[in-house]
Amino acid sequence: MALTKNFKETVAARLQSDPRFAEAMLDEMRKAKLWNLCCQFVEKTCITCPETISQCDWVTENAYEFIEKVCDVVGYYEEEEHED
Repeated sequence: MALTKNFKETVAARLQSDPRFAEAMLDEMRKAKLWNLCCQFVEKTCITCPETISQCDWVTENAYEFIEKVCDVVGYYEEEEHED
């Protein structure tokens, strides 16, 4: 238990003192979340081979929700405002 507390204190101190560490932690969390989303999608849609993707309508039907979840993690494209 002491190791866990020490680890939490060390991470908390590092997060406050080093903005690059915080950004790296966020990046790793995003990567893990994306990996989990992809694995869940493959499992949910029963993708067993490349042909499943192109030949099974349920993959396409579920892709819209999957893409939205991916964008929720990585962010949406921001258009630059053009001056007229």
